Amino acid sequence: MADIFISYSKGEPGPTESLAAALRARGYTVWWDTNVLTGDNFRDVIVRELKEAAAVIVVWTKRSVRSEWVISEATRAKQMRKLIPIRTREIGLLDIPPPFDVLQTDFCDDMERILNALRAINASPSGAPTLVSAAARRDVLDRIYAQVKAGGAVKAGAGASEALRSAQPEAGKQPTCRFRSIADTHSDASRTAFR
Repeated sequence: MADIFISYSKGEPGPTESLAAALRARGYTVWWDTNVLTGDNFRDVIVRELKEAAAVIVVWTKRSVRSEWVISEATRAKQMRKLIPIRTREIGLLDIPPPFDVLQTDFCDDMERILNALRAINASPSGAPTLVSAAARRDVLDRIYAQVKAGGAVKAGAGASEALRSAQPEAGKQPTCRFRSIADTHSDASRTAFR
């Protein structure tokens, strides 16, 4: 049993990956459908995990607002009084499907509000905070570097932010991009990613 079940669209996994990493870093156990094992009955596993989780976070994105699975999971979570709806910045309140459009729905990068919502429904972390390994930091840096090199913008979650805080630039390299972490969404602080 996980502390938190995350409902999302597979077509847009980025916000969910960042959120899951940030929650794990704070000691929460997180379940999302990447945890389904080969041979498992998908529907049975989803229903069981929804029931057992202390909280269900639904991530509304351009794709998830049209997903029957996400809407079904949100409906069940609302009925069980453990729904925490969040949305990406490109989703307006009118984009969220009824009846969920009448609920307070914060942005998925506002970790303080998400943690407050978890506390409000008595969903507390059951594990120890997860530390980021050196290999994970290198992987994050490699992905960010590739994205920046391709001309893309970078917005990283708390897990990536933590990885970058402890990373050192390679010899002779200078900082090349700046981004805001989930923890920094309400401040002017920024972090630096290195080549």
